Amino acid sequence: MNYTQTLEFLFQSLPAFETKGATAYKPGLERITAFCRHIGNPQRNFFTIHVAGTNGKGSVSHIIASVLQQAGYRTGLFTSPHLQDFRERIRVDGEMIPKQKVVNFVDKHHDKMVELELSFFEMTAALAFDYFAQSDVEVAVIETGLGGRLDATNIIVPVVSVITNIGLEHTALLGDTLQKIAAEKAGIIKSIRGAQGGYMLDKDPKDISAGDILRTLEGDLTPIDCAAFTGDTSTCSGTKFCVTKTVWQRINDSVQQAVDSITLQELMEESIEIHTKYDQEER
Repeated sequence: MNYTQTLEFLFQSLPAFETKGATAYKPGLERITAFCRHIGNPQRNFFTIHVAGTNGKGSVSHIIASVLQQAGYRTGLFTSPHLQDFRERIRVDGEMIPKQKVVNFVDKHHDKMVELELSFFEMTAALAFDYFAQSDVEVAVIETGLGGRLDATNIIVPVVSVITNIGLEHTALLGDTLQKIAAEKAGIIKSIRGAQGGYMLDKDPKDISAGDILRTLEGDLTPIDCAAFTGDTSTCSGTKFCVTKTVWQRINDSVQQAVDSITLQELMEESIEIHTKYDQEER
């Protein structure tokens, strides 16, 4: 195949969100994981910075890549969508991936793509990882496609995760509240294993509430699926005369208020106090 034929295959044979909408969305990491294993897990050959969010993630990705490049790092950049040329999505030090690299990759792995039923975005992400590894990239800035937790790019283990502004978008796929959408975006945050591991904070502990932590890790804290919280009266025929919802509303308000009133700083101080008291008693 030449470059034109390759693009025809990508856009016509692989489901793309830009052309087919939500029907092209394939959540889950099984396919991209299997395909990247097939090509040697190229995403493990360089450091990554992962960027998610509703607004500004493309601009932030370009800015970070520019800063890294100016600092002397060989820098990869993966963004979407493109404006005119498909190759805009994949750049090394500002230069687009060569056409022949795209052709060679698709020719070589065509059968595996079809076998695994990759989406357009999954194939594009894998192509970027492979090209970055071949190009001896030191750091790659990777922008998510849609969401974060189940996005194809989420097979990377970044040194930094960035989340820009969150808004109501793709509610049928990511959730119908800001909390649910934020939880999906926060899925790109990775913990670090080992004695010095854990989660890296982007705020002072006094500015992070227990509610923030719980919503990020668990999602919506609403105790039950009730019309009192969702506002969807079609799901409950008795909502108009229901007094139970008042009870659940008060319970929900109390829980939200309680977890939001406790800061991570307070929990840290209490933990230190408990351990100190225990050590003293043991002596």
